[in-house]
Amino acid sequence: MMGRVTLMKAIISINSKDFLYCDTDSIIFKGDKMPDVTIGKKLGDWSIEQKGIDVNIVGAKTYQELVTNEKGEKECITKCGGLPRVVKDKLEWLQLKDGM
Repeated sequence: MMGRVTLMKAIISINSKDFLYCDTDSIIFKGDKMPDVTIGKKLGDWSIEQKGIDVNIVGAKTYQELVTNEKGEKECITKCGGLPRVVKDKLEWLQLKDGM
């Protein structure tokens, strides 16, 4: 329950117009204002996985992130609950759509 409380506090702490998506343990938002959570490595702390990404949100547990990797190349990461990894890895940016 504490995880959900922390998640909701984080969402409330940013501008509601900047909130895009959340899951059990993460939020996706736009803008520069960081959520009011502890960023760190300790148990219960949050981490920043990506910054400055493009996102294609289709639905719950179904979205894509277009990120810049270490080589400076754009890379598409597809997250879709229940979809096999071998299929997810073949999807290109914006190919993930409602009803696939």
